[in-house]
Amino acid sequence: YKRQVYDLPIYYEDTPGLPIGQVRAAARKLYTQTPFDLLLVDYLGLMVQSSRDVIAELGDIMKGLKNLARELNIPVLVAAQMNREIEKENREPRLSDLRDSGHVEQDSDIVMFPFRPGAATNKADAGIVEPCHLIVAKHRNGPTGKVDVGYYKPCARFVNTAA
Repeated sequence: YKRQVYDLPIYYEDTPGLPIGQVRAAARKLYTQTPFDLLLVDYLGLMVQSSRDVIAELGDIMKGLKNLARELNIPVLVAAQMNREIEKENREPRLSDLRDSGHVEQDSDIVMFPFRPGAATNKADAGIVEPCHLIVAKHRNGPTGKVDVGYYKPCARFVNTAA
């Protein structure tokens, strides 16, 4: 399974504090050498360099990632942190729960939240596929709603349970 993941045409960026300009330059350079089909950014909060104006900086980062996606004509998948209120209130996430910035909501074409009901209290067997769903909270060019899937904990993998 690991070998299959390593061979996928994906560029994975998780360097803490790397400025958006350097991310864009590295992605462009790699893309010209070995084109890839997806850029994964893990996670948005690590790209922030200063604490003076986090919201403005996140806006610049999101715009830079969106421009990079357009330039390379690939999707950019960005992991972002949520507010902790979701766990405290034991409810489904919504767009307003995105931490620190409306820029994520504003600049994204699609915003999805994985959600496992009762995950905070659920101590399910590691070999069991737990029912959960992906909440499509925003889709600029399509429908929103819930997609039922299963969550397989040993691989942190979502699986199709409809088949």
